[in-house]
Amino acid sequence: MTAGATTAEGRRLALLLRRQIALEKDVLMGVASDLVKGHFVSIERNSNILRDAQLKNLEGVAFSALNRAEVIKFINKQADKDGDQKPDKQKWVFNELHKNLLARMAQIAGRDARKTEGEPGSKDRIVASVKEKASASPSIPESVVNAWFIAEREQEIQMELLREFISHFAVFYTLQASEKRRELGLAGKGEENE
Repeated sequence: MTAGATTAEGRRLALLLRRQIALEKDVLMGVASDLVKGHFVSIERNSNILRDAQLKNLEGVAFSALNRAEVIKFINKQADKDGDQKPDKQKWVFNELHKNLLARMAQIAGRDARKTEGEPGSKDRIVASVKEKASASPSIPESVVNAWFIAEREQEIQMELLREFISHFAVFYTLQASEKRRELGLAGKGEENE
Protein backbone atom coordinates (compact mmCIF):
# COMPACT_ATOMS: atom_id res chain seq x y z
CA MET A 1 0.00 0.00 0.00
CA THR A 2 1.06 3.58 -0.48
CA ALA A 3 1.84 5.77 2.46
CA GLY A 4 -1.34 6.84 4.22
CA ALA A 5 -3.61 4.16 2.75
CA THR A 6 -4.85 1.40 5.02
CA THR A 7 -5.34 -2.09 3.69
CA ALA A 8 -9.13 -1.60 3.64
CA GLU A 9 -8.83 1.70 1.76
CA GLY A 10 -6.42 0.14 -0.72
CA ARG A 11 -8.76 -2.79 -1.32
CA ARG A 12 -11.72 -0.48 -1.83
CA LEU A 13 -9.78 1.64 -4.32
CA ALA A 14 -8.55 -1.48 -6.12
CA LEU A 15 -12.13 -2.75 -6.40
CA LEU A 16 -13.35 0.59 -7.76
CA LEU A 17 -10.48 0.52 -10.27
CA ARG A 18 -11.25 -3.07 -11.39
CA ARG A 19 -14.91 -2.17 -11.97
CA GLN A 20 -14.04 0.87 -14.08
CA ILE A 21 -11.48 -1.05 -16.12
CA ALA A 22 -14.02 -3.82 -16.76
CA LEU A 23 -16.54 -1.27 -18.04
CA GLU A 24 -13.92 0.30 -20.31
CA LYS A 25 -12.92 -3.08 -21.76
CA ASP A 26 -16.34 -3.38 -23.37
CA VAL A 27 -15.79 -0.01 -25.04
CA LEU A 28 -12.34 -1.10 -26.24
CA MET A 29 -13.86 -4.15 -27.90
CA GLY A 30 -16.15 -1.90 -29.94
CA VAL A 31 -13.29 0.44 -30.86
CA ALA A 32 -11.16 -2.49 -32.07
CA SER A 33 -14.06 -3.95 -34.04
CA ASP A 34 -14.81 -0.63 -35.74
CA LEU A 35 -11.14 -0.10 -36.63
CA VAL A 36 -10.85 -3.53 -38.22
CA LYS A 37 -14.14 -3.28 -40.12
CA GLY A 38 -13.14 0.13 -41.48
CA HIS A 39 -9.78 -1.20 -42.57
CA PHE A 40 -11.16 -4.19 -44.45
CA VAL A 41 -13.70 -2.19 -46.46
CA SER A 42 -11.24 -1.46 -49.24
CA ILE A 43 -9.08 -4.61 -49.13
CA GLU A 44 -9.31 -6.48 -52.42
CA ARG A 45 -6.17 -8.62 -52.23
CA ASN A 46 -5.00 -11.26 -49.82
CA SER A 47 -1.54 -9.70 -50.05
CA ASN A 48 -2.79 -6.59 -48.19
CA ILE A 49 -3.91 -8.61 -45.15
CA LEU A 50 -1.61 -8.92 -42.15
CA ARG A 51 -0.33 -12.44 -41.63
CA ASP A 52 -1.17 -14.31 -38.42
CA ALA A 53 2.49 -14.15 -37.40
CA GLN A 54 2.44 -10.36 -37.70
CA LEU A 55 -0.60 -10.15 -35.42
CA LYS A 56 1.02 -12.52 -32.92
CA ASN A 57 4.17 -10.38 -32.96
CA LEU A 58 2.09 -7.27 -32.28
CA GLU A 59 0.38 -9.00 -29.36
CA GLY A 60 3.72 -10.30 -28.08
CA VAL A 61 5.22 -6.83 -28.08
CA ALA A 62 2.14 -5.36 -26.39
CA PHE A 63 2.09 -7.98 -23.65
CA SER A 64 5.83 -7.79 -22.96
CA ALA A 65 6.19 -4.00 -23.23
CA LEU A 66 6.72 -1.96 -20.10
CA ASN A 67 5.32 1.17 -21.72
CA ARG A 68 3.43 2.21 -24.81
CA ALA A 69 6.53 3.63 -26.50
CA GLU A 70 7.72 0.08 -27.19
CA VAL A 71 4.45 -0.79 -28.95
CA ILE A 72 4.51 2.46 -30.94
CA LYS A 73 8.11 1.76 -31.97
CA PHE A 74 7.16 -1.74 -33.16
CA ILE A 75 4.22 -0.50 -35.24
CA ASN A 76 6.27 2.31 -36.79
CA LYS A 77 9.11 -0.10 -37.60
CA GLN A 78 6.68 -2.48 -39.33
CA ALA A 79 5.14 0.41 -41.27
CA ASP A 80 8.58 1.65 -42.35
CA LYS A 81 9.47 -1.80 -43.69
CA ASP A 82 6.09 -2.07 -45.34
CA GLY A 83 6.44 1.32 -47.02
CA ASP A 84 9.23 -0.10 -49.17
CA GLN A 85 6.86 -2.72 -50.61
CA LYS A 86 4.73 -2.37 -53.73
CA PRO A 87 1.20 -1.16 -52.90
CA ASP A 88 -0.29 -4.56 -53.64
CA LYS A 89 2.00 -6.11 -50.98
CA GLN A 90 1.59 -3.48 -48.27
CA LYS A 91 -0.10 -4.55 -45.08
CA TRP A 92 0.63 -2.09 -42.27
CA VAL A 93 0.47 1.06 -44.39
CA PHE A 94 -2.42 -0.13 -46.56
CA ASN A 95 -5.45 2.04 -45.83
CA GLU A 96 -3.27 3.73 -43.18
CA LEU A 97 -3.73 0.86 -40.74
CA HIS A 98 -0.65 1.85 -38.75
CA LYS A 99 -1.79 5.47 -38.37
CA ASN A 100 -5.31 4.44 -37.38
CA LEU A 101 -3.98 1.93 -34.89
CA LEU A 102 -1.63 4.50 -33.34
CA ALA A 103 -4.41 7.10 -33.19
CA ARG A 104 -6.71 4.68 -31.33
CA MET A 105 -3.89 3.78 -28.97
CA ALA A 106 -3.30 7.46 -28.22
CA GLN A 107 -7.00 7.92 -27.49
CA ILE A 108 -6.91 4.98 -25.09
CA ALA A 109 -3.65 5.91 -23.37
CA GLY A 110 -4.50 9.57 -22.96
CA ARG A 111 -2.15 11.74 -21.00
CA ASP A 112 1.12 10.57 -19.56
CA ALA A 113 0.87 9.70 -15.89
CA ARG A 114 0.43 12.70 -13.58
CA LYS A 115 0.28 15.13 -16.52
CA THR A 116 -2.55 17.57 -17.16
CA GLU A 117 -1.69 18.68 -20.69
CA GLY A 118 -2.86 16.78 -23.72
CA GLU A 119 -6.09 15.06 -24.59
CA PRO A 120 -7.57 12.85 -21.90
CA GLY A 121 -8.10 9.24 -22.88
CA SER A 122 -9.67 6.09 -21.53
CA LYS A 123 -7.06 5.81 -18.80
CA ASP A 124 -7.77 9.36 -17.67
CA ARG A 125 -11.52 8.75 -17.56
CA ILE A 126 -10.95 5.68 -15.41
CA VAL A 127 -8.70 7.54 -12.98
CA ALA A 128 -11.14 10.46 -12.75
CA SER A 129 -14.10 8.12 -12.22
CA VAL A 130 -12.37 6.17 -9.46
CA LYS A 131 -11.31 9.40 -7.75
CA GLU A 132 -14.86 10.75 -7.99
CA LYS A 133 -16.44 7.58 -6.60
CA ALA A 134 -13.85 7.31 -3.83
CA SER A 135 -14.26 10.95 -2.82
CA ALA A 136 -18.01 10.39 -2.54
CA SER A 137 -17.22 7.81 0.13
CA PRO A 138 -16.44 9.40 3.49
CA SER A 139 -14.35 6.36 4.44
CA ILE A 140 -11.53 7.26 2.03
CA PRO A 141 -9.92 10.69 2.42
CA GLU A 142 -9.02 12.58 -0.77
CA SER A 143 -5.36 12.68 0.23
CA VAL A 144 -5.30 8.87 0.36
CA VAL A 145 -6.97 8.61 -3.06
CA ASN A 146 -4.48 11.04 -4.62
CA ALA A 147 -1.53 9.23 -3.02
CA TRP A 148 -2.84 5.87 -4.23
CA PHE A 149 -2.74 6.96 -7.89
CA ILE A 150 1.01 7.06 -8.29
CA ALA A 151 2.54 7.39 -11.75
CA GLU A 152 3.35 3.67 -11.89
CA ARG A 153 -0.28 2.72 -11.23
CA GLU A 154 -1.46 5.05 -13.98
CA GLN A 155 1.05 3.51 -16.36
CA GLU A 156 -0.14 0.01 -15.37
CA ILE A 157 -3.73 1.05 -16.15
CA GLN A 158 -2.62 2.51 -19.47
CA MET A 159 -0.78 -0.67 -20.45
CA GLU A 160 -3.63 -2.95 -19.35
CA LEU A 161 -6.04 -1.01 -21.55
CA LEU A 162 -3.64 -1.02 -24.51
CA ARG A 163 -3.04 -4.76 -24.16
CA GLU A 164 -6.76 -5.39 -24.05
CA PHE A 165 -7.27 -3.24 -27.15
CA ILE A 166 -4.45 -4.96 -29.08
CA SER A 167 -5.81 -8.36 -28.09
CA HIS A 168 -9.31 -7.47 -29.34
CA PHE A 169 -7.79 -5.94 -32.47
CA ALA A 170 -5.89 -9.17 -33.25
CA VAL A 171 -8.96 -11.36 -32.71
CA PHE A 172 -11.24 -9.18 -34.84
CA TYR A 173 -8.55 -8.84 -37.51
CA THR A 174 -8.12 -12.62 -37.70
CA LEU A 175 -11.87 -13.14 -38.03
CA GLN A 176 -12.24 -10.41 -40.64
CA ALA A 177 -9.22 -11.73 -42.59
CA SER A 178 -10.78 -15.18 -42.71
CA GLU A 179 -14.07 -13.71 -43.92
CA LYS A 180 -12.31 -11.58 -46.54
CA ARG A 181 -10.37 -14.59 -47.82
CA ARG A 182 -13.67 -16.43 -48.28
CA GLU A 183 -15.02 -13.45 -50.23
CA LEU A 184 -11.90 -13.48 -52.39
CA GLY A 185 -12.34 -17.19 -53.08
CA LEU A 186 -9.30 -18.15 -51.02
CA ALA A 187 -11.13 -19.98 -48.24
CA GLY A 188 -8.97 -22.70 -46.75
CA LYS A 189 -5.89 -21.48 -48.61
CA GLY A 190 -4.80 -19.12 -45.82
CA GLU A 191 -1.88 -16.84 -46.23
CA GLU A 192 0.11 -18.63 -48.92
CA ASN A 193 -1.69 -16.95 -51.82
CA GLU A 194 0.01 -13.61 -51.46
